[in-house]
Amino acid sequence: MYKVLVPVHRNRSIESTASLIAANGSVVYSFTVRAHGIDAPPAPAWPYFNSCCDGLNPFSGDGNTPTGLIEFDLNSPEDDPLEFGPYPVNRAVQGLEGNAGWLIPGIRDGILLHTGGWQNVSSWHPGLPMPNSLGCVHAYPESIYTVWQILTNDLGVAVRPNTDGQLPYPYKPQGLLSIECVDC
Repeated sequence: MYKVLVPVHRNRSIESTASLIAANGSVVYSFTVRAHGIDAPPAPAWPYFNSCCDGLNPFSGDGNTPTGLIEFDLNSPEDDPLEFGPYPVNRAVQGLEGNAGWLIPGIRDGILLHTGGWQNVSSWHPGLPMPNSLGCVHAYPESIYTVWQILTNDLGVAVRPNTDGQLPYPYKPQGLLSIECVDC
């Protein structure tokens, strides 16, 4: 019913423009995202804004977001709005191609498209670079709200009850996530 296309850089702290695409192939919304994991374990105190380097590779736990084609689904909000935001999240369910094809969900799971209440724990506000994720794709709060509204109101996507990472995933995914590295 939808596809989210996310171009990323080797240094995932470089924010990029993602596209929400309808089933007919038309781009219905473009928004800024960040896909930088942690730099080295253990993960520093959250939220973590370092942009010094490439970060851990996508094969590492809590590393950068893996590339490839992934089944994607809209879930109700996570339990922690401070970390994940108050809006429904999109969950990476099953990798189909690329690195994600064999990383998700067996090695990497819990990868979401979400926002957070980062301004509540730091001096962050929309317009500043987003914090590093633990492999998720971060977007500004207003962007995640808009994605949710377009998916449900315009594209007919259902909000599934949040599974909190339950495996196997109990629903038929409604979308696709495509993450492509543009300078690797």
